[in-house]
Amino acid sequence: MPKESLPERDWEKEFVEKGANLEHDRWARWQKHMFSKGTIVKVGLHEGDLIIPAEFVDRWFRQIDTTYADLSEPEKESDRKETRNYLPLIKDIESSADQRGREEGYFLAARHARYEVKEEMLNCSATKDAQLVAMILRKLQTRLAKYRIK
Repeated sequence: MPKESLPERDWEKEFVEKGANLEHDRWARWQKHMFSKGTIVKVGLHEGDLIIPAEFVDRWFRQIDTTYADLSEPEKESDRKETRNYLPLIKDIESSADQRGREEGYFLAARHARYEVKEEMLNCSATKDAQLVAMILRKLQTRLAKYRIK
């Protein structure tokens, strides 16, 4: 029986979809580049085949067998250029995570403020002091306004 994977969180699904889109774009750019270097056979037994000049084949095989650290500076910059395409996705997800964190933080702070006010109201409820209750409610509104919660 295959092991069932745990459901991905929403941000993971979003990351995978947006990342897959970027990866497809990267692949498509590479295919366009590769096809632009070759010639497609139009007739004969090899019709539809792509002939790539040996200079490109040799360079690409050399790059395949070379670690990033050992690439030339222009080759490294080409990889950096492709990597920069992922920055907006990462920044978007980071921003979303920051927003969720702020919202959760506001929620916890507001809940804490409400708890404090509730305790103060319980302590004064025996006296039925309307002024004190009004003051406590204003305090709650002030605290909640601080966290932009209405």
